[in-house]
Amino acid sequence: MELDILRRRADAGDADALCTLAAKLVFGDGLAFAPEAGIDLLQRAARQGSGEALALQARLAAWGLLQQRDPALALDLLQRAAELGWPPAQAELRFLAHAEGADWRGLRAGVDLAGWTRAPPVRKLMERPKLRALDAFLAPAECDWLIALARGKLQPARVYRDSAATIVSTERTNSDAGLPLKAADVVLGLIRERISNAIGAGTEYFEVAQVLHYAPGQSFKRHGDFLDPASPGLAEEIRQLGQRVATLLIYLNDDYEAGETEFPDAPFRFKGRKGDALFFLNVDAAGAPDPLSVHAGLPPERGEKWVLSQWVRRSPINAAITPGASTTELGEAWLLFS
Repeated sequence: MELDILRRRADAGDADALCTLAAKLVFGDGLAFAPEAGIDLLQRAARQGSGEALALQARLAAWGLLQQRDPALALDLLQRAAELGWPPAQAELRFLAHAEGADWRGLRAGVDLAGWTRAPPVRKLMERPKLRALDAFLAPAECDWLIALARGKLQPARVYRDSAATIVSTERTNSDAGLPLKAADVVLGLIRERISNAIGAGTEYFEVAQVLHYAPGQSFKRHGDFLDPASPGLAEEIRQLGQRVATLLIYLNDDYEAGETEFPDAPFRFKGRKGDALFFLNVDAAGAPDPLSVHAGLPPERGEKWVLSQWVRRSPINAAITPGASTTELGEAWLLFS
């Protein structure tokens, strides 16, 4: 009944209803995934002066849903949304420009897109497993932004069995929050571009980013991020979506004791400063699971720990909704990541 009312309001031209219905279609939220129809409704809502619709269009442009990724267009749309008084767009534009005020055109002009997507150099840590550090990958304020984005979405973390089954397990006692496009923003879209530039893999290979939270004493016991090809369900998933070949962890805070990322069979432990990133391959040069990449999230002894986790697949998993994206596997040369 509520959906029928929403449709009638949208048909009558109500901008808020148009935007709400559009989001449901774009994200498959309570309705069948129909992004083309959703984008059409968004455009109608935007023409009627909906700042919320323009802000959502900005997110789609930044992430490249059914259009070429266009960060500059995303900023233009954020500016228009801010001018129409949409508070989240205003806050985001100020953050992206590193400035205050209400001169939305000036703030948009002040956003340094090249700076937002530029990655720091890679520092070698170990060759087997292949571990790399990226110092100061995020600025402290960017870390705080991501924590705020995830904080209200945390839930008990689950252990992945296959795409159809995740379970709560004593192996993992921390919490997490997924940040799909529905729950994200232009800021995360630009950070994804920075990750892509750092590791040389397009965002179409990225799974949904997860923000992980560990309270004192919480942990994720030793595990591999690769998918076990001996498991029938996972073997089929590997065939369809590719192996999970790499992981990037970004340490969003450092005011806690202990809580390192441990590779027990290497042996090696890493604890990043706020904003540092750790990149590692979960497979060897032939693409087979590397047992030395098995790792654990050790429990903090005092203070809470926040980490962003970005998994990378060998096959593109978002190419169907990202025009111009690669449709080929990451090659052997990539698996030799320098």
